[in-house]
Parts: sequence; C-alpha cells; structure tokens
Amino acid sequence: YARPGRECRHNLLYWHNGSYLGLGASAVSCLSGRRLRAVADVEEFRRRILAGEPFWDEEESLGRATRFRETVVTGLRLIRGVSLSRLQRRFAIDARAYYGPLLDELARADLLAVEEDRLRLTDRGLLLANQVMARLV
Repeated sequence: YARPGRECRHNLLYWHNGSYLGLGASAVSCLSGRRLRAVADVEEFRRRILAGEPFWDEEESLGRATRFRETVVTGLRLIRGVSLSRLQRRFAIDARAYYGPLLDELARADLLAVEEDRLRLTDRGLLLANQVMARLV
C-alpha cells in the first residue's frame, strides 16, 4: 500500500523477480536463477574474505517451475498482479494450465481475480495474501 511514485524500489525489485547482490555476512543474492547465501558468522566471513576464499555458504539453482511459482507469488504482492502473457513468454508455462482448478477455486472464494491478461489478488485476497500465496507455491 504505497502512493504512486512512493513505492519501495528495493521491494519492487524482489517482487518483479529481478537479480540482486547482497553484501556482507549472511547476505542473500539472486543472480541468473542462482540463489546464494554468504556465511552467517561475521568472523568466518571476514576470515574467508581475507584469505581470498569463497564466502558463499549455500547455493541453490532454481529450476524453471520454481522460478515461475516464485514470480507468480511475488508478483501478487503488487496491486496490479502479474501478466499471464509475460509469464508464458518468460517461462513457457501457461499459468491457467499449470494451476488448473486451483485458480478457479481461489476466484470463487473471492481471493484471486483473472482479468484479461492479469492475475491479481482481490481486496479480500490482499487481507489473506499469505494463505493464497502458500497455495500457489
């Protein structure tokens, strides 16, 4: 809930599923479909940096379906929701076919709306966003 032009660009980057670089101990980055987390312990992080060693503690390569679901869920944090045609072009996955009857169920419960090319949360869905998103993950 932000006034136009006052949206948090930091969150918008996440919600549009963009790449980002986190710096420092325990920082998380997402680069080209790879999620990386730096060592959490500050002294260990420092030691690795000084020794020229890799400081990533965890690395996860996200598959196409996982990236698709994350894009849907994070995009639903936006009032306007997500573009179905853009999802199709980006992931070669049709959201209506992928989720099947679940989208109809959520729409009947007045939680989701599918309007032309957009999938978005309804006013009621915004209040129950975490429950809706948990179903779509």
